[in-house]
Amino acid sequence: MRSLVTGARVTDVADVPCVSDESRTRPVTLRLPVSAADQVAFRRGAAYDRLHGRIVIPLVYTVMAAATALWMLIRLSGRHDHLKLAAFLLAGACLLVAVSTGVMRPIVISRAHPRIRRNGDVVFPRMPADLADEWRDANPGITVRTR
Repeated sequence: MRSLVTGARVTDVADVPCVSDESRTRPVTLRLPVSAADQVAFRRGAAYDRLHGRIVIPLVYTVMAAATALWMLIRLSGRHDHLKLAAFLLAGACLLVAVSTGVMRPIVISRAHPRIRRNGDVVFPRMPADLADEWRDANPGITVRTR
C-alpha cells in the first residue's frame, strides 16, 4: 500500500478523521493508508476542527451578541463611559479570537487532510497524481478531479 499523502510505501492502514469545510456535516473516520506521523497530524487537525466548530464559533457569536446588546443599552440610556469601554473590549476580544482561529486553522490542519463535503463526497486535496490514477483503476466508483 502507498500513503495517500506522500505516495511512499506504508505497512498498514489507520483511522483518519476527516475535517469538514461546512459545519453541518457529521464526523467521518476512514481507514486509509497513511504514515504514523501523518496519522498524528490528521488527528490533531480533526480535534482542532471539532473545537473550532463546537466551541469557538458559538462563543464568538455569543460575545458579539453581548457586545451589541451592551452597545444598544449604552445608546438608549445615555452616558455610561465604563459600559462603552466594556462593549469595545468585548468586540475587540471577539475580533481577536476570530482572526487568530482563522490564522491558526491552515497551520494546524494539514493541506493533505481528507475533507468531507456537505453532499458526502470525500476529497483528498494533495494526493499525488500517479497515486490518484492507481486508486481510480483499483476502485471503479472513484472519480478523480484535478484543479
